[in-house]
Amino acid sequence: MSRIKIPEGAGGDPAQVWSMRPEFGRASLALIHESKNNSILPNREREAMRARIAELNSCPLCLDWRSDELREEGVDEDLYKHVAEWRTWPGYTERERLAIEFGERFVEDHQNMDDEWFEQLRNAFSDEEIVDLTLCCGTYLAFGRFLNVLQLETCEVAQR
Repeated sequence: MSRIKIPEGAGGDPAQVWSMRPEFGRASLALIHESKNNSILPNREREAMRARIAELNSCPLCLDWRSDELREEGVDEDLYKHVAEWRTWPGYTERERLAIEFGERFVEDHQNMDDEWFEQLRNAFSDEEIVDLTLCCGTYLAFGRFLNVLQLETCEVAQR
């Protein structure tokens, strides 16, 4: 149950909360849309990073969120199941590992992203991709915590 009273409607509390502040809702939903639909990162890299951030945020809605479209593109349950073991699980590519590590550092220790780390990152990602990684991380961290803090835990979209 959410910590605030939210108007009833389609999609449940996580969808209807935006009706309480439509100005923020439009901007927030646009940012979420852009990070999902216009990222230049491959879906597996971005989704692995998002899943690790969801674990670190302890956001039930984010942890449960799946997309039929991503499944069709090869994002399977193994990708989600092993994100905490990103260092050792053999099913990730080097770029997927770096994307997950980027997300983990972004959430837990962003001050530990020094020049040496960025050199390693730049050996695998273009500067544009690093900007994309950073914006997606910020989006996932912010909205996961938004949902978690307000206890907006169920949503029809999350059940896909």
